[in-house]
Amino acid sequence: MSTLQKSLAALTQPETTPLADLQSQLQDSLLKPQQLAEHQYFIEQQINHSVKMSAKAHLNIYQRSYLLRLHQCMASQFPALKHALGDNLFPLFVTQYLQSYPSDSYTLNSLADRFSKYLQNTRPDADQEIKEDWPDFMIELTAFENSLSRLFDLDVPDTPPDEQQVKATLNTPDEDIQLVPVLQLFEHQFSIADYYRAYNDNLTPDLPLPQQSYSMILRRDYRLGLFDLNQAQFQFLQLLQKEKSIAQAKKMMAVSYGYTQQSMTTLWPCWREYFLDTGLFNEVS
Repeated sequence: MSTLQKSLAALTQPETTPLADLQSQLQDSLLKPQQLAEHQYFIEQQINHSVKMSAKAHLNIYQRSYLLRLHQCMASQFPALKHALGDNLFPLFVTQYLQSYPSDSYTLNSLADRFSKYLQNTRPDADQEIKEDWPDFMIELTAFENSLSRLFDLDVPDTPPDEQQVKATLNTPDEDIQLVPVLQLFEHQFSIADYYRAYNDNLTPDLPLPQQSYSMILRRDYRLGLFDLNQAQFQFLQLLQKEKSIAQAKKMMAVSYGYTQQSMTTLWPCWREYFLDTGLFNEVS
């Protein structure tokens, strides 16, 4: 039996202590070592000593392994953010986040779902009238990378699995076209997609200046694709997600954004070819 297993085996559960309370107390002891004195009673009552190790030593072994696993998980999910913040600052943000939002699931898939919210709520210039740019960039990048993880595993009810979806072609009539089930559109204050691609290409991108940008992530054949959009394309796809009809989305471009029928007639063939190349459209079977 490993040292970690022995540490876990040393836990006892008095009948008077609900399991949920035990789990909460143990998690607090693991995530907040600076408050060890506050958790001393729990350690003494719920963790057994062994011949060679004290209860506190047992807890410390588990604590290091537990925190290391959570930090590894966060680093693998936010590699571009880790690059942007740096190897020293990123772990500090993660540690503070885990203390504020400890894992409440048996799986680590949702561990980081509130990370961008945490960064927004704790930004250093929150009380200042004039805001700095870099917190906005970090928050957008965090939400973007979290979306990548979520979309990769997303299960959309009442839709065929990826391998059964039929990709639309140039010969597919507009009325037989529909969006892929897994799709998210992005409007950012910074060039988030460009920064992420640069990092993914093993470059060392600097923090960008504010620049409005639009992009989309779609999943086809269980692979994610990241593609740039201009503002008009972004607006059209937002309408298409709502209307479920290309013809109706074209009409709504006039109502919502003032595009004439003639301008849509000119733009649509170019957009259509680009969207088909990205794999955005399925053919209705």
